[in-house]
Amino acid sequence: YKYMEWIDDVPTLSQSGTYTINSVWSSENNIYRIPSWKNNEYYLVEYRKPFGIYDTTLPGYGLLIYRLNTAVDGNADGPPDELYIYRPMGTSNTVGGFITMANYSLDAGRTEINENTIPNGFMSNDLSGGLDISDIGVSGGETMTFHVNISNVQVTFPKGGESFFGSSSQTITWKAKTQTGNVKIEYSTDNGQTWQVIVATTSNDGSHVWSNLPMIDS
Repeated sequence: YKYMEWIDDVPTLSQSGTYTINSVWSSENNIYRIPSWKNNEYYLVEYRKPFGIYDTTLPGYGLLIYRLNTAVDGNADGPPDELYIYRPMGTSNTVGGFITMANYSLDAGRTEINENTIPNGFMSNDLSGGLDISDIGVSGGETMTFHVNISNVQVTFPKGGESFFGSSSQTITWKAKTQTGNVKIEYSTDNGQTWQVIVATTSNDGSHVWSNLPMIDS
């Protein structure tokens, strides 16, 4: 798009949902841009596989998830780089991780990336970027599927699957695009059909102690 002008447009995903992407060898629907919490920085998603003239030596199949820093040209002087690819154990811009395992897919066992995973979608300043991709499907065919959640806040605890006891206390934590204003915290016991208020308004500082949890089986 920028250097070789092989494609005319990079569509932006502005709504949460499940999407299908073609491999880069398709002439359309072969790349998506996802907004981040930082100005001038975005996420890019491609489906790559060992095929064709340029990708025959790729170590695996699957989604490659990049960070694009539009304020930088190229990677020669980084970090920060124009393009950074997320990979296992790459926990910051200066920690290398395993680049040969950057492919995300169900068959690779890497099906999500968010503020709770390693890596998360950290930005060029190593701060949170709000990336939330899950349910990444199988690779190898002509298309792949994934779910993206676009939000200005992510709950980091509870993560899901924990067991809590009634009358106990738990600290709810989250990360947000900004720390201004207040937040409302609710819980559901019927898979999101209805909601009960924990606190109607509290400071958006990333943490709230939920005291005296209700005695409810859920």
